[in-house]
Formats: sequence, C-alpha cells, structure tokens
Amino acid sequence: MEPQLLSKKSGLSIDRINLILSGVEDPMMAEIRAIAKALKVRPEFLLAENDSYQTVNALFRSNVSDKNNSVFDKISYLLANALNILGNKKPQNDFNNVFPQVENTYEGVLKISTIFRQHYFNSDFISPLLDLPNIISTKMNCILMISEIGNSVDGVSAILNEVPFIIIAPRFKPRMLFTLAHELGHLIAHHTDKDNYVAVDNLFKINRRKSDDERFAHHFASEILLPQEGVAYTLKSIREKLSLTGDVFGEIELLYLSRVYGVSFEVAAMRCENLGLVPRGSAASLYESLNKEFGSPEKRAMQLGISDRQDIEFPIISANLMSPIVNKINSGELSLGKAAELLSIPTSEIINYNAQEGGYSIR
Repeated sequence: MEPQLLSKKSGLSIDRINLILSGVEDPMMAEIRAIAKALKVRPEFLLAENDSYQTVNALFRSNVSDKNNSVFDKISYLLANALNILGNKKPQNDFNNVFPQVENTYEGVLKISTIFRQHYFNSDFISPLLDLPNIISTKMNCILMISEIGNSVDGVSAILNEVPFIIIAPRFKPRMLFTLAHELGHLIAHHTDKDNYVAVDNLFKINRRKSDDERFAHHFASEILLPQEGVAYTLKSIREKLSLTGDVFGEIELLYLSRVYGVSFEVAAMRCENLGLVPRGSAASLYESLNKEFGSPEKRAMQLGISDRQDIEFPIISANLMSPIVNKINSGELSLGKAAELLSIPTSEIINYNAQEGGYSIR
C-alpha cells in the first residue's frame, strides 16, 4: 500500500507514516493498531519478525485442530519474538542426554517420571514439587512464560529450532502447576522429534476424554506431582495426625493431600482414584459435592481450618529469556518499551529483573 493511501486509511499523518516506514522512529501501540486496521491484518503480524511469525503460525495451523485465529496469532507472536530475541544464543538443554525415547504407554510414563525425580529432584519420591517452575527454567533450561493466551487455553508447549518453550495462562496457582507439569510431559514425549512441535491445551476437565498424547502428558504430570510413594506416606501421616480410620479415604484426607502437594482437589482426587485409593468415579462426585455444598473445595478446606497452601513462584518470563532481553536493551539493540510490547509484559518486570541482577539502569 502506498504511504499516502496508508496515511489516509490509518488516520496518521503522511510525515508520521514516512518516519515509521523508513525506520527512523518506532510506532506507538495505537499507531500499530491503526496501521494494522488499515492493512486488514492483526497487530501481532506487524510487531513480530515476519518470517518467524509466519513459520510458527503455519505450524499451529497444520498441527492444531481448533482454528482459533486470535489465540494462535498471539501465541505465534510471543514465540516468534522470543526466538528472535534469543537469536543464536539458544539455551542448551540436556533432554536428549537425560530422557530416552519411550512408547506412548503408561509404562513409558512411569519410566520418564521416575527419571525426572531421580535426575532433577535428588531421587526424592516423597516431597512436593513446588519448585517446578524454577527446575524447568534453570535446571532443564526451557523458556517459561506466563501470559494470558485466551480464556479457553491453559497452556502451550513447543519445540522450535530445538528450543523448548512453555507458556502458561495466569490462573489459580495449583491449576497452573498441573498445567506446567502437563506441558513438560509433552516436551519430554516429543524431544526426539526431528521437526518442530507445538501443543495447545484447553481447560482441564476431570472427565474429559483425552487423545493418547494428552493422556500421556496428563499421567506424567500426575506421576511427578503426586508420586505414589509420597501419596501413600502423606495419607498415612494425615490419618495418624487426625486420628481418622476406615478403608476408604474421604474428602478431608484429599483436601489435606491437595494442599501438601500444591495441586487442586480435583487433581488429588483423580490421582487417588487412579491409584485405587478411592472408588472408581468418586473423584468427580466428591468434587461436585464440595462445590454444591460449600461453594468449592477451597472453601471447605478453609472451613476445616486446614493450613494455607505454600506459595508457588511463577516468573513472568524465565531468566534464560529475560537476560537476553536486558542485554539487548543495554546494548541499544532494543528499547525498553519495544521489548515489553514484543513479549506482552510490563516494563516494570524488565526493570526489576535488571535491578536484581545488578545491571545498569535501563530506560
């Protein structure tokens, strides 16, 4: 489109259009939206590096059945921008050295979940895995981002140019923890793929039918977050502490269990059902009963005086991506405002990270 016509359709002056097109000045977000509307494209298309954006977006179109344009455009935008910021300085991960290729079976899940706790958690099969965000981003060197990616999407996992990414939507933290473990399951299952890989996970439902790939990731998440030995030990300790008896575990034990391991009641109940500790079908009925009678399992736990959950820290952007961002800003390759726009994060997050790392003042 000619500059004069673009000026007319966007409502921006011809002088401003020429400055933007020539690269002399960066456009503000309002100007980007105006130009995008004039060109009949989404703003993300203009903000992202075009080649990377198109490549990632095409990957979603060919691999994901749900064709929600706005959601996939935003995800493609974030991932493409992250790839371009990383450039040739890609974080090195040791997936290939740690995890063997396994079949998409429960035996395969048990094998890699055991390896995970052995390698990344000192062979501890009892303690809760509340430090999973840090383990994934620092020990496993995955790029982790917390970003609102649509009301119907909880998480995204991708392997792009051999770089593993996980994007988690900001939700109830126990739900985020399970989603994070679930996305990690996808990455481990597909780390030997020759081609790039993406997966988008919708809201978790306790009785939803799952594909083989989803079932694999779901069981992996359950195994690493609620290891069988740990569940048995914790339930026994809870019963002794509360002087509870009986052959079947009830809502009280499951509420305590969910808080100890940092997961939702729904996840804890389903894990116990799969382990044969509660009758088949009772996980869903207990969950529905607590919602109906008390408003939610969390409200019931508060009523019983169960101790608050330990907090789980999720970085907005993991350090292995934030560090290159700050370096590019400090070297003058990228402005603070542009960096924040590219990754849809507040400028304060970048400034705070830089200050914590003892860097120069950035602007």
